[in-house]
This record gives sequence, structure tokens and C-alpha cells, in this order.
Amino acid sequence: VVGLTLFAASSAMAATADDLIIEKVRRVVEEVRIASFPQLRNTEIEIKLFDSPSDYFQTRFTFTSFFFVLRLRCLLLVNRKVFADGVPEDGLQAVIAHELGHALYYKSRNRLKLIGLVRLVGKGFTARFERATDMETITRDYAEGLKSYRRWLYARIPANKLVEKKRNY
Repeated sequence: VVGLTLFAASSAMAATADDLIIEKVRRVVEEVRIASFPQLRNTEIEIKLFDSPSDYFQTRFTFTSFFFVLRLRCLLLVNRKVFADGVPEDGLQAVIAHELGHALYYKSRNRLKLIGLVRLVGKGFTARFERATDMETITRDYAEGLKSYRRWLYARIPANKLVEKKRNY
């Protein structure tokens, strides 16, 4: 019984920590959306956590909304270590702007064109896609934050992922 109680307590603490991360990210998403992405005002962006040694943020549209819902919903995946690893504030805002750039891309294309994203499995297309999103982010005045985020990221990821990250971003 004591073991179950400790397990339940640690599960509740983990859920609370996860909720705090999601809430902190949601606040930044809303700040950046209001300041720089008014086109996404009515876009639903769900935030979920994930674990990865080399990725901290990912954005995609949800499978169910692509096939079954009129409005496309976006999913922002956030590495639960992002705050524990000390992401710089300007870098966080910039990478959120980058991810919202992906959401804007998804929202502004019809679904047939979005099927073309299957090309993201190729290195060349991925690099062009990510760089175009970076350029969109830079035009919205997040260049210094992107630099800050890249320096922070490159210092934390495994060496075997560094070449890929530098190629794509």
C-alpha cells in the first residue's frame, strides 16, 4: 500500500510539472501569436510534451483534423526538458515564432498541397522547408532570438545530430 501511495504521489507531481511546462509554453505561444501572427488568431494549437535527446519543438497538424474536421488543428510538441535545460527567453520566443510559422504554412495551404509534405523525409526538402520558416520568423523580427536559440540548442544535442541540425536550420 505504501508503494502504491508513493507511486500515486510521484505520478501526481509529474503531472503537475508537465502542466506547468504546458502552461508556460501556452503563455509564450499566446504572446507571440498576438504580437506577430494575427492570422492564427482562430487557429487551435494544442500543446503536448515529448521526450527527445535532440529535438525540443515540433509542429504538425493533427491527423484527425486533416481528414475529419473542417478546420485544421495544429499540435505543438514540446520537449519536457526545455526549461530544465535553461532555454533563453528570447530563444524561446523565437522558436515559438518559428513553430507558429509552420502552423501558418499549414493553415494557408489546401489539404492536397499539404500532402506534398511527405517530401520532408528527404534531406534537401527538409532543409528548404525549415529555412523558409526561419526566413518567415526573421521577417517578423526574431532573428536575434533564433541565433540565441541555435547556440543554446547546438550546445545540448548529441554530436551525431549536430550536422543534421546545422544543415536544416
